[in-house]
Amino acid sequence: MRNNSFSISEKKEIALKLKAELERVGFKTILAREGTEVQVEDLPIPKIVPFDTVKLIISVDEHHIYFAIVFNFIKVLENLIDADEINKVYGDLHNEWFDKLVLHIGPIDPDGKLKWDIEYDIDIEDTFYGNFDTLEEVIPFIYNLRELIDSKDKEI
Repeated sequence: MRNNSFSISEKKEIALKLKAELERVGFKTILAREGTEVQVEDLPIPKIVPFDTVKLIISVDEHHIYFAIVFNFIKVLENLIDADEINKVYGDLHNEWFDKLVLHIGPIDPDGKLKWDIEYDIDIEDTFYGNFDTLEEVIPFIYNLRELIDSKDKEI
């Protein structure tokens, strides 16, 4: 984590540079949080598991740049009432899907800087995330993600 914080103008400048880089490699972006966050909705990751949405969030906060790929599993739970069925999805099925996601998405992080977080609520949310000090640290993840999507599109 940085010792000094980003000023609001630095946050916006970094976010705009990230937005431009994402668009340069073919992602459709939106700015959020008063111009300090870049999002890519409907990230074109091949559907290797039954997630409903996946998005990329890169936000410039006080002391770091937050990078996250968020997978949401909604429909697999929406008609379930029986506790055993719900537990089967939360447990066995999600574990199987999560393992596939880790293998599929892992190559964008060859140095192991990102972590996974799993939240169980009315849906399941798997987040691959990390914090970075500089724009230069984030850029390789954008390139790696684009390369992964392009190569997986060819395989599937």
